[in-house]
Amino acid sequence: MGLKFNLYAKRAALLGYGLSTPEPHSGKYDLYRLDDKTDVLHMDSPEALVDFFEQREAQSGSHDTVEDAMDRDVPI
Repeated sequence: MGLKFNLYAKRAALLGYGLSTPEPHSGKYDLYRLDDKTDVLHMDSPEALVDFFEQREAQSGSHDTVEDAMDRDVPI
């Protein structure tokens, strides 16, 4: 899960999102928009970030997974 989390954290940054940890070492994160600091998602685990982006990709109709992009060496 660590690799996927890191890839999605980088993707979040590229899409204009930030991650914060309100309680260090708790495994909890907040996803927020960088432009206006609006909270988007409160996560109780790193897996929640992966789930958020996988659901978002499924809704957008994009079938390009992180693994597909890694295989093609496409920056995420």
